[in-house]
Amino acid sequence: MNTSEIRAAGLKIIRNLMTLRNSMEIQPLNIFQTIPIPNPIPQDPHPSLTDIINANERIYQKRLEEVIYRLNSSPNFNKVAEKIRPVSASSKAIVVEMTVEHEHVNNKGTLHGGQTAALVDIVTARAVAVTHKNVPMASTDLSVSYFLPAKIGETLLIEGIVLKAGKTMAFTEIEFRRRSDKALIAKGKHNLAFVPIPTDKLNSLEPYY
Repeated sequence: MNTSEIRAAGLKIIRNLMTLRNSMEIQPLNIFQTIPIPNPIPQDPHPSLTDIINANERIYQKRLEEVIYRLNSSPNFNKVAEKIRPVSASSKAIVVEMTVEHEHVNNKGTLHGGQTAALVDIVTARAVAVTHKNVPMASTDLSVSYFLPAKIGETLLIEGIVLKAGKTMAFTEIEFRRRSDKALIAKGKHNLAFVPIPTDKLNSLEPYY
């Protein structure tokens, strides 16, 4: 073989070796491709503001239902609010409703002032609890103004509004309106302090709100 033939044969051997090496290389494995997804859920990479708001409202609504459920099974004074029902929730307010029954009224057959005051305390605290899960709170001051009587059988819409929630305190107000004509029955204010909990006791706490 002359020099040219030897060179051509050498190049052919090199090309064959390169082809063999490429065929033996291990390709990277995408582990997610090995997981079957029979019904993939399409996700919008650019959700609208309405989509985001609706998703948050569902979260707040679920939290409201959780705290109301605890009231319905409460073994302590909070039982005075066991008849309230969740309506709606956001990061700044909750709406619940309650039908006035015999257990809620005074000797005149209208909603007892003490029952209203207790609901001012309990409902506004739950409005804060929607965004402050299981954080103990203590009342610093509470006031109620009464405008109209509510009779047995009337359903009230009760809106608890969070005016401001800081690091140590929350400021709230509340309105009681008759559902049939939206007449203002009572209005209140309630300010609460967040109670600091030692780190070593956090895991042993029972659900608070």
